[in-house]
Amino acid sequence: MSDAVRFLFPPVVTDHKKRLFKAICDEGYGQPKPIKEQQEKWKANLINFGISEVDAEAEITREMDEDFLNKGQQYHTVFPALLTWSFGVV
Repeated sequence: MSDAVRFLFPPVVTDHKKRLFKAICDEGYGQPKPIKEQQEKWKANLINFGISEVDAEAEITREMDEDFLNKGQQYHTVFPALLTWSFGVV
């Protein structure tokens, strides 16, 4: 397991930063905005996890507003290469 964390700082423009930004986008953060059908599937998926429809719509809107693909080089970004999500009831 690697615990490497990578940083993007907007004022620093180097070839390394450009390669790192591309790598982060390739990992899935730089996806184009989903079309309406994809948004509906996304919302249904969130609702299936027990999230309310209002909260699901708010989360989808928040994530689309971030638009990492087009605005990400302006963001101060800390990117962990490995991230684990868990949820449920114990």
